[in-house]
Amino acid sequence: MGASEHAAGRSGIRVDVGGSGSATVETGLPVLDNLLERLVRYAGFDLVLEVEPGSAEAEVAEAGSALGRALAGPLRTEARIGGLGTDVARGFLERFAEGAGLTLHVRLLNGKDSQHVLDAIFKALGVALAQACSTKGA
Repeated sequence: MGASEHAAGRSGIRVDVGGSGSATVETGLPVLDNLLERLVRYAGFDLVLEVEPGSAEAEVAEAGSALGRALAGPLRTEARIGGLGTDVARGFLERFAEGAGLTLHVRLLNGKDSQHVLDAIFKALGVALAQACSTKGA
């Protein structure tokens, strides 16, 4: 994946998702600058972001919007596992929860290998369903 660049007014952003975690951030809000620097350090992105001065709310909104737009393309990269798109697995889980009339939360705590992540999700779902459907102790 590569770099994305967007500009709006005097605001500008450059993101390289294949970077090293370096950031140059000027939002006008030091606390937001620090949070974004931390985000890209842990994401391993390179980020250059400058936001046009304005109210704190406008600066926060523009920073979030600019980063979202810059990452929209790389986030839509479709991962495939054995010919199955990971978005298909998500769709399955959403429809499953809807059909069963339940709320299902899936949160990835660790893992990068898509096959292992999906295996873990479905194993955990199996254990949860076993517990929920068990008549033992009822």
